[in-house]
Amino acid sequence: MHPKKSLSLPLAVLVVLGIVLTACGDSATPIPATTAAPKPTTAVATTAAPTTAAVTTAAPTTVAATTAAPTTAATTAAPTTIAATTAAPTTAAAAPTTPAKTGQVNIVPLDPLKKADPDLVSVINTYNRTAGTPDLKLKVATDLAEQIGIIDESHDVYFEMLLTKGADQKVIGDKLKALGGTLADVVDAGGTKIALATVPIQQFVTYSNPKTKDNFLRELALLKEVVEINLPIAEEPQELRAFPKTLDALVGLAQAAKNEGVKIMGVDKWHAAGINGKGVTIGIIDGGYMFTDQLKTQGFLPNDFVVMDFAKKILNENSLDNGVHGSAVAEIIFSVAPGAKIVATSIKGSGAEFAEAIDYLVEQKVDIISISMGNNSSSEDGNSPLSKKIEQVRKDKGILFFLAAGNEGTEHYGGKFTPDANGFHQWQPGITRLALGNPTDNPLASNVILRWDQFLDGGVNPDATDLDLTIEDEQGKVLATSDGDQRARTPNEILQLNIPAKALFFIRARQKPGTAAPTKPFNVHVFLTGGLSPQLFTPTQTVGSQADSRGAIAVGAVDPPDGNGIGNYSSQGPLSDGRIKPEVSGPAGVASASYLAKGGDGKFTGTSAATPNVSALAAVMKSSNLTLTADELTALVFESATKPTGVTTTGADPVFGYGKVSLVNIAPGPLKPKGSPQAAPLNPNPDFKYQSPTYLPAPAADKPGTAPAAPPAAVPPLTKIELDPTIAAGIAKGLKAGTVSSVEVFILNGTVDANLASLEASLLGRGYVFSLPGNTKAVKSGASTVALYSKPGEADILVNLQDLPDDPATVITAAAFPDVAPDVLQKYIAQLKGQKAAMIVFAGTELAKNFGG
Repeated sequence: MHPKKSLSLPLAVLVVLGIVLTACGDSATPIPATTAAPKPTTAVATTAAPTTAAVTTAAPTTVAATTAAPTTAATTAAPTTIAATTAAPTTAAAAPTTPAKTGQVNIVPLDPLKKADPDLVSVINTYNRTAGTPDLKLKVATDLAEQIGIIDESHDVYFEMLLTKGADQKVIGDKLKALGGTLADVVDAGGTKIALATVPIQQFVTYSNPKTKDNFLRELALLKEVVEINLPIAEEPQELRAFPKTLDALVGLAQAAKNEGVKIMGVDKWHAAGINGKGVTIGIIDGGYMFTDQLKTQGFLPNDFVVMDFAKKILNENSLDNGVHGSAVAEIIFSVAPGAKIVATSIKGSGAEFAEAIDYLVEQKVDIISISMGNNSSSEDGNSPLSKKIEQVRKDKGILFFLAAGNEGTEHYGGKFTPDANGFHQWQPGITRLALGNPTDNPLASNVILRWDQFLDGGVNPDATDLDLTIEDEQGKVLATSDGDQRARTPNEILQLNIPAKALFFIRARQKPGTAAPTKPFNVHVFLTGGLSPQLFTPTQTVGSQADSRGAIAVGAVDPPDGNGIGNYSSQGPLSDGRIKPEVSGPAGVASASYLAKGGDGKFTGTSAATPNVSALAAVMKSSNLTLTADELTALVFESATKPTGVTTTGADPVFGYGKVSLVNIAPGPLKPKGSPQAAPLNPNPDFKYQSPTYLPAPAADKPGTAPAAPPAAVPPLTKIELDPTIAAGIAKGLKAGTVSSVEVFILNGTVDANLASLEASLLGRGYVFSLPGNTKAVKSGASTVALYSKPGEADILVNLQDLPDDPATVITAAAFPDVAPDVLQKYIAQLKGQKAAMIVFAGTELAKNFGG
């Protein structure tokens, strides 16, 4: 046992209190600003084991609620309870935090580990926190990595990094090699470099710097070239229902596309005239190409059809057998444009694969690229790296992109952020709980994505509003929480859930207690996956990423295919920057006798089906006049579109775009556009007209007295002191209570009492409890005030606030800092001179256990 520490700590130690909150984990919050690592952090929850954080396959009764990438499926091994993985930064000693600008409360230093996605961090944490043999610890960590979807067939963890524009690839590669990993790929995406890295999972979870004890991710994040370390966020196939994995079903689909889709769009008479796509090359980016050899033999795909598997090339993973979505898309294209050459690529979904697939198709000199994939996790204003890359390729190479607009029309909530007195968003006035239910008799996997339109463009925005996502049961018990730090990462929170049959949950979004209120209005969104609708939904502003690109034509779905109505699921615009999307719509829901025979509804639905119909129709158009440029072909596609009967809008609208594309009323022959399409008017402030699904209860106002206490008053201003690493180490050395992972110092511009009250409210609001041995509140001893907080699965936080003497040199001496150079010590003293009070924050392990001896 450590000797009992006095509450009146030496000023040399007390004056250094600020770093802990920044580095203590995703829940670690730089003092009043309470900012955590980006996505998830807490795990509260389960009916079976309320204190369990990690989800393992050994717990078959748990419903996983991990904060994984939006498209990663939840494990089915845990079907009935909810738990959430924790994503706190790991290991004890941390490297000095990244220097930050000096300023007010929200301008605080970032632990380099906060560059990393919390799910990646959680795998390391799970290994370190699991009791038992190294083999058992590794198994538990591997199970979590597999559940999150970041481990390949060779048991290598893989992740992506966004790099600075001038990043030296060799620096990144050498660093990864030194850490035991491999730089698998580096691609350019619209001026941003995306690097894909792999590392054996055992090395990933066990690596520790011999001197600093930094783990693998923090060591990598210390590189200035690394902007973010992310999960590969997969692109989702934009279908409504999974295809039966049978050859019969695919054959039925291909035959239906020829007999129904071709006729609906009037392409049959063009085929009869010999205009069928000949001379045009169409590229496909998709995933899942089962049965292609058999389909070629039976004439449903061209004989020279092959697929380049970028998942296999980059990740050593076979994505060809990942279903039949790509096969079905290729069949539709072949049906509509049988004379065109098809160049197909397959991806598992990472940004690096996506970018490489585009580059490969450029090398193959394609004229058109059809993509029936997408997600809703980024800005959807055309500024994501891949959206910018598509825009640049269209500009430089004249390749026309068609992308599925998405199927989130009934799976989305959108509205202006409107907090109540407690900081909870009101989905409608007085309603802060948004129901999410599973009406089926089977468990359903769903990702809940909370996103708000305050995008950082790759930079740190200390004034950005920070929202947290919480899932509750009907009684208000918190089941899972994602409460990350959005100052330096995409502003979204994501929870992956396995929802039991007939279950009803509630979604809450809250401004993080203690953080700055928004300075101007912004939209907040909730997206669901798995075919579920929130209690209030709207199709407005649901067009997905990459379809938002200025170089792409987004395609909506007309369903039924021979009708004039947009599918209720089809994503609608405008985009968050006001541009109108989708630009056109195409037929979806093509009948398939084989689907019907297999017990399904006999349809290939979704914008996944509409997109290849439209892209192949464009190929037929171009084959009528091979001199057409991408811009001219775009104009022709728009001119071919007609609005349904009864729609009075002219030009493009955010529901149909220019309308449903068709060659029915266009005589076969060489085509030339009549003119350039008129740009649709911008609409950055659309109305969100809410609808309610029939299987969920009507929204109800909050019951009196059920809301948590109001957040603290405005936080007094703080000024961060930039510490020399030797000073921080010296301060940490002076505290012999547990293992200190970080130390920071702030100058208090308000009173000690006000700062402590604000800090405590922030921490208690995030699930921390007061843990100073033998005390129930902060202890004041002379000029020093000490408080200690802890939370299961997170670093302990020790806070000390100190009135400063006129001359800090009277207490900060060389004897107290024997390892610090004299000039460095004098600089530290000068930083404190003339200040009235300081706050020092320590974060670490075992502080609560050992502080009292």
